[in-house]
Amino acid sequence: TIVRRRARGGLGLEHIVPNEDTRNRLLSGEYQSVVFLDDCSLEMGEVKKDGTLMLAVNALCRNPCGASVFLLKGGFDTFSSEFPEMCTKPVPPQGLSLPLSSSCRPNNTDSSCTTPLYDQ
Repeated sequence: TIVRRRARGGLGLEHIVPNEDTRNRLLSGEYQSVVFLDDCSLEMGEVKKDGTLMLAVNALCRNPCGASVFLLKGGFDTFSSEFPEMCTKPVPPQGLSLPLSSSCRPNNTDSSCTTPLYDQ
């Protein structure tokens, strides 16, 4: 993002934890643990040094709060496959009542059509 590029790899904690109340509670030591995750890293050695996850870890390290830091092994991909009941599916924007794709265009006899509605 632009903020990341302007920061030359270092972001302030306000960009990682934008909610001021949550950030203040973190900095005051109210949280004992912080769990970081990305899509699928199994260990810190796999994490890109200039990736978002490391930017977040570094921002927290620059603002020590006494919390233990953990990496969720396998990231969100593994977590969501092992614990789907603990994940929520994104809700479509209000007013979007049509599916994003249709099985066929109107008045088309070809039943193999799968053109997305936004392309019709």
